[in-house]
Order: sequence, then structure tokens, then C-alpha cells
Amino acid sequence: MTEKTQHVLVVDDDEGIRMLEADILREAGYGVEQATGGAAAIEQLKHTRPDLVLLDLLMPDIDGWAVLRFIRTMASPPRVVVVSGLREIVPPGDLSQCVAGCVHKPFAIDHLIKTCANVLAVPELLSPASGNRQDARRTFVVETTLLAANGTPLALGQLLEVSRHGFRLELAIALNPGDPVHVSLQIPGRAEPLQLSGRVRWRHEFVMGAEADGLSAQDEELLQQILGPNGVSKTGDEPPSDLKPS
Repeated sequence: MTEKTQHVLVVDDDEGIRMLEADILREAGYGVEQATGGAAAIEQLKHTRPDLVLLDLLMPDIDGWAVLRFIRTMASPPRVVVVSGLREIVPPGDLSQCVAGCVHKPFAIDHLIKTCANVLAVPELLSPASGNRQDARRTFVVETTLLAANGTPLALGQLLEVSRHGFRLELAIALNPGDPVHVSLQIPGRAEPLQLSGRVRWRHEFVMGAEADGLSAQDEELLQQILGPNGVSKTGDEPPSDLKPS
């Protein structure tokens, strides 16, 4: 049986970047439509629902944040990967609903393709708690920097999932169960990076799950915004299970 083609709406007011992204995704096998800005994107989304929206945030007139607010009103919102220039210093509450990933400019071609593929691969963005896992976990794919204990950057990887008490990573450095892990990731809408610390609980090749240590009050607030109102455990302070492999 022929596999259904997944469709992406590429939204960017910069024609060169928009055409580049469209060509990359089309070459990767996606069906691609384009919107020249926020107003055009909203108009297209009134009539069609793509599987994924690749969304620039910094656009004149109607920007990406306004497009996100419209997407949140849709009966069946598509998934969104935002394209960030790291200058979007606005309240990040919009991240809590539809945003499933982030690609920072300038981006590598393989990183863009991999981020879109990882976002589209999961059956649902917010997976409810099950078994001995007390927290819902959310798909949130973004480039992540592994840090040494003194804060020195060691390697780049990807955050794949996050919950109130744990996170799942893909890293080129294969950490072992019990090893400490400290990562930093830049989130659109915030000047300072979100930092997650914990210990590796399981590892499968270069993908690993970690149980998180305590967060700062600011990081705790941002994490709750990413998880949304349905992603925070209400089961008390009992230590949770780590994020288990899918």
C-alpha cells in the first residue's frame, strides 16, 4: 500500500529562506505549500489543514505569534515547528499548545529534515501518563547543548520529549545509566536558555532518558508553559518514573 504523503505549510516572508525550506522538504518527500507571511498563512489555514506548519516568527504586520494564536483556535490544530532567529523576546505562553519543535537560524539541512521527521513520527504530541509514569510527556524537538559540570559546552544533540520530572535526549556522546546530565536549550520567547539537569536512567544507542533534578522557579514556569495545562502531574510529590523508551 502506498504511504500517504505528509504535507507541510512553509511560512516565511523572506522569499529566499522560504524557497530553500520548501525545496529541502520537497526533496525529502513532503508535499509543500508556501505562505508569504502571517496573513497568507492564516488565510490558507482557514481552508486547508497541513500535517505540519514550518513557521517563521519574525514577520512584518502579522507575525508568527499571531499565526500561532490562530492555530490554537482550530478544531484540529496542525503541529508546528517554529523557525527562530533567537530574537523573539515575548511571553512564551503560545508554546504550550501546538509547538512541537524549534529550528534555529542558521540551520543545517539535515537538522531541519530530522526535526520535522521527529515531530511527525509521534502519534500524539502530549502522551498521557501510564503504568508507573506519573507525568504526561510532551514531544518538543529542539537543538540541545550538553554541558560539563562547570558549564562548558561539550556536544550538540536534540531534546525529544520532556515531562514535569524527566526528559528524553538524543546525543552523540553515549552517557550511561547513573551518569549526571546537564543540558541547555534556547526557547523562542525567552532570552535566557532553559536548563535541565538530572541523571540518565536508561540508554538505547544514542537516545537516553533522564530523571530531572530540581529546576529554578523561572525554568519551572517555562516548563509548565511548554507542557500546557494537561501536562503537569497532580499526583503529589512521590518520585516519578523516568521517561521510558517509546
